[in-house]
Parts: sequence; C-alpha cells; structure tokens
Amino acid sequence: MLAPSQLVFMEEIVILMLLFGARLVLPDEIDTVRVEPKNVITTNESKFDGWGTSLGWWANRIGYSDEMSQQVADLFFSTDGLGLNIMRYNIAGGDNPLHNHVIRLDSQMPGWMYYDSAANDYVYDYQSDANQLNVLERSYKAAGKDAYLEVYSSSPPYFMTESGCSSGNTATRKDNLKKQYYTDFADYLAYTSFYLKKIKELNVRSLSPMNEPSTGNWWAYSTKQEGCNFSIGASQSNLITEMHRSLKKYGLEDVIIAAGDEASPEQQLKAWHMYSDTAKKIIGRINTHTFDTTGRCVLGNEVSKIKNLWVSESDGCAIVDERAGEMGSPLWLSKRIIEDVSYLGASAWVLWQIIDNHVSDADTIEFADNLNVSSAYRGVAVANHTTDSIELTQKYYALGQFTRHIRPGMSIIRCNEDMIAAYDKKNEKLVIVAVNTKKRDKSCFYDLSKFSKTNRVVYATRTRGSIVDGEHWCILDPIKIRKHGFTAKLKGFSVTTFIINHVKL
Repeated sequence: MLAPSQLVFMEEIVILMLLFGARLVLPDEIDTVRVEPKNVITTNESKFDGWGTSLGWWANRIGYSDEMSQQVADLFFSTDGLGLNIMRYNIAGGDNPLHNHVIRLDSQMPGWMYYDSAANDYVYDYQSDANQLNVLERSYKAAGKDAYLEVYSSSPPYFMTESGCSSGNTATRKDNLKKQYYTDFADYLAYTSFYLKKIKELNVRSLSPMNEPSTGNWWAYSTKQEGCNFSIGASQSNLITEMHRSLKKYGLEDVIIAAGDEASPEQQLKAWHMYSDTAKKIIGRINTHTFDTTGRCVLGNEVSKIKNLWVSESDGCAIVDERAGEMGSPLWLSKRIIEDVSYLGASAWVLWQIIDNHVSDADTIEFADNLNVSSAYRGVAVANHTTDSIELTQKYYALGQFTRHIRPGMSIIRCNEDMIAAYDKKNEKLVIVAVNTKKRDKSCFYDLSKFSKTNRVVYATRTRGSIVDGEHWCILDPIKIRKHGFTAKLKGFSVTTFIINHVKL
C-alpha cells in the first residue's frame, strides 16, 4: 500500500503529464469471469438442440439456381461453414393466383395446392415449391447426422380463409381460417409433412402450425407476405388439437407439435396460459420469437421447467456502436444470441432469414442494392443474382464464432451478458464465446476452478474488423492455463471463442 506522501507525488506527476499534453496510459483492468457448471441451463435435459434458420423466404428466391443453392448448403450447413443443423421449412398456403399485392418476390410463397378445373377440386402440386425444396434437400444433406427439420405455416391456403387472401383478414385482429376448415388445414400441413418425410425422405421432426398468430400484423392484400391471426385461447387450442389428430391420421405420431411462435416471449406466455389443458398436453415444445424481447426471463423461468423451449426466429436491424464499423451489426447479433439463450434458457437459436438482401442487375425494385455493411441490416449474407454467388458479411463470421464450436448435444452454461459457455461431456471439451462491444481492449481472467481438471492450453479464434482486411475465424496463439484459469485480452469490437480440451467436471 502506498504511503500518503507517495500518493501526493503520483498525483502531481499525473497533473504535470496532463498539463504538457502527455498521453496517460493506465494499466489494464482485469475482469474475473467465473465459469461454473452449477449455472448449466437445464432445459431439454441440458442438451442443446442446435442452430438454424428459417428457409422462407430466401430459399424460395434463390432455389432456381443450383449453383447458389449448393453454395448456401456448404456455407451455412456444412461443418466447414457455419455448421447450422436446424432448417425451418415454410409450408406456404399460396395466395389467390389473381392477386398481385405482395411486392417482395422472395415472400411470394407458392402453396402446395391449386384448383384443377378438370377435377373441379383443389389438388396437390408437388412441383410448386421446387425452389425451396432444392435448398432444403441440399442443406439437409450438408448438415449430416445432426440435421433437424421443422416445418411451419404462416397461413392456410387462400381458399380456406375468410378473406380469400393468404395475407390475412380484412380486419387485422380477426381470425382468417374459416371454422369449417380447421380439420382440412391441419390435414394440409400433415399430408405435406408426410410427403416430405416418406417420399422425399427428409425426416420431419416437428411442426409449428401458427406463425405470430396474435400480433395483429396480418391483413388482406398486404404488400409483405402471408399471415393469419389465430386468437389466443380457443382458436389456437383447437388448431393444436386438430393438428394432433391429423398427424396421427398420417402415421406421424413421432412429429412434435411446437407452439405458438408468437412475436415476443411476453405474448407467448399469455398464449401458454390460455391454451386448453388438452392442447398443453399435446404441445411438445414452446417456440418463441425474440424480435421483441419483452418477458424473456419470465417465460424461461415458467415454461422451460416443463417444456423444451426454442428461439425459433430472431434477428434485428441494429448496431452496438457507430464506431464499430462493419462489426456493429455482428456484435449486436452476438449479444442477442447470448441474452436470448441465457435469459430464456433456450435449447436452440434460429435466425429468421439468413439471407435478407439481394442484388440483381435485372431487377432492382425488390432488392437492397449497395448494402451498407457498416449500418444495421438483417441476415448474414447477400445473394448476388447477377453473378450467381453468395457474398458474406462480418455478421456471418460472428455467428460462426458460436455455431462452429457450440454443437448439438452440448450443455449451455450461463456466464454473464457478454459471454456464454458450453460443455461437451462426451468429448470433455469446454467452449467459451466472449464479446467485447467496446472500442477499448479489455482483459479478462476466466476462472475454471470449479472444474476438477482442465488441459493446460487454450485454443482461440476471433472475428473483428472489416470483411476486406479484418479477421474471420482467425486462429490466435495458444494461451496457457495457470492457477485454474487463464487470462486473455479481448480486442475492441470483437467476438472471441476459446476452446479447452480434456476438461472434467
């Protein structure tokens, strides 16, 4: 401890340095972060289901190109790329062919049924959704043994709706599925799932029959997309019950029914409380979106104890700091992942659209030309329809800092708002992903003393900077473990992953 006279002397030195314009350099503060097995997330018996993306709408838009379809399979679903394993396939309703109100070409989703004048009935068209299926089949193969296929619906076919339009009712808060069509709609989803599973040999493991069903965001003749309101309570419960019967009818009892894909955890909790007792028993997993994060902790605390819980859609148009440049949006996404998984106790995290921006010389009306990657944007890549190629952003590499190393079957360990860990019991591996959203570097001591044994070396990779001259899963120098932990410097505006082998609980 310094004596008072020494403190006065140091104070005078500091003042003189400031007066003469000298740069004052303070020693790094070292934060201590404890990684403790007791903080493991217990949802789904502490088994992480994985990472994924919805295929609607981007797969519908690029699936005409075998070249781009294979690129996304390799870039997003193979272990050489992001290693995603969850695919959410959109069973579209398909709008009235006389309608032309949806502006975005990617969200003009084709339905599986059409009116056959010769048969005077609606029949299945197995080629209508060839584009999305092209991407699905390639991606499913690339994901390998960990592939997890969930199907979901945004709207019934237009001819089953009150408005005659798959974008919603003429009144946004009114249900759009006609009451006499609940069984037919459930059969439509079940039969399509049967076709994917039995004919296409794509193992459908779960089905979500509603998409943001009580947001009030869906209205007839919308320029956006398909959508359908199902009121909280009886409407949603009836659909879940009919879905259960239809799956049984087609021999798909092993397909989990997921509900209800509400836009926020708060809304999902309201829906959960209003499901009938029968519906609650049928539901195999709760899905929630986190475009609005309100109620994450409350939903997680209540539901994860009794049901598996996924973040089935998330993303946002936001950045952490204007000074972060091309890392602004990637760091925002990284924080969202950590907070979603930690607060909810989610066993899976799924991006809404992994490609949200397109470039084309042929048609610039629907596309986001000249995407500014230093600003806020959705998705992690751009589809270039002129060159038949997928262009990556730093958001892709930031996401990979999580997905390439935290794998299905591992157990997630809560740490803090800037860090998450995962433990692989079978392979005795510990993974830590740390985010620094500040411009200044910071040093952290990672306390591993609660593990009985650890390896003496830490391997690390990092993403930061720009797509042109920054770091992309850059392999760093190994770090030595001393005194039951290790110290590492987190560079400003970076995402870093630490891997420690031979770790025992």
